[in-house]
Amino acid sequence: KVHKSAVKRNRIRRRLHQFVSLNQDMITKPYDIVLSVISEEIATMPAEQLKNVLRKLFSQTDIFTQATSAVPHVIVNKKEV
Repeated sequence: KVHKSAVKRNRIRRRLHQFVSLNQDMITKPYDIVLSVISEEIATMPAEQLKNVLRKLFSQTDIFTQATSAVPHVIVNKKEV
């Protein structure tokens, strides 16, 4: 266990799952992905830093397609005039 607290373990699990869900369009082949977490630091790591670390790892293992330089997900708020 990374941490005794189930709350922290679930936070880590949710953060990793969110990354994979948001980037599933870059994963073109079927994979069984196992992420082993050995530090509880991931629970409090800033979101941008976590995203960069995971992108680097996924790119090194060729899980991401060559389109990793594609435009990131952007949410735009539209105002009606």
